[in-house]
Amino acid sequence: MNLWWFSFSGVEYGKDGEALVLKCSGATSSNLVTWNKVGPPDKTIATSSFGVNPDYPHISWSYDLTAGFSQITIDPLIAAYTGEYRCTWTKGTENQETTYDVELAVAPTLAALTMKIDNADPPTVVWVAGRTKSVSCECTDGGPAPIVTLYQDGTVLKIGTTSVSASITLTKTPTLTKVLKCIAENVAAAIEKTTTVTVKCMYAFRISVIV
Repeated sequence: MNLWWFSFSGVEYGKDGEALVLKCSGATSSNLVTWNKVGPPDKTIATSSFGVNPDYPHISWSYDLTAGFSQITIDPLIAAYTGEYRCTWTKGTENQETTYDVELAVAPTLAALTMKIDNADPPTVVWVAGRTKSVSCECTDGGPAPIVTLYQDGTVLKIGTTSVSASITLTKTPTLTKVLKCIAENVAAAIEKTTTVTVKCMYAFRISVIV
């Protein structure tokens, strides 16, 4: 009876025009290792017996079967080389497959990155010292989903995927302004939006009338 072990490594995003490495672990010197680009029809890219298929000039093959891995490098990655890749190794009745879904990374855009203070756009913000406001950053495009980071004066306040929010209380200091920044980043690019807020104190006045 043949035994099969399957694993899906998820989507592998690569930057257009740069190298992308796909790795298959677990194979040893006594295994037959095959890399396929899944069809239809399936096409053999490389094998441990015959090397790389010349129909794939952007792909190179390397392996260290003593250490237990095989890998292909797509260099450069272009649209024609996206799709599903499968590594299979066989030893007797034991078989294992690892599958990757290769896609080109898409950069996030400034139009999709928003920063809001108390759910409003912050073109010019006056912030009363000691009061708490909600600051949020969100980026609605890019692939893979971008990591979004919120900064105050260069210090990281919050990190998340696609969106973050934080409650911030500013105090008056010798510096009367504070800089808030949102950065959205994935493997394709990093973009940012910045706003400067003015911190002011609230004063209470008492008027005495002398008769």
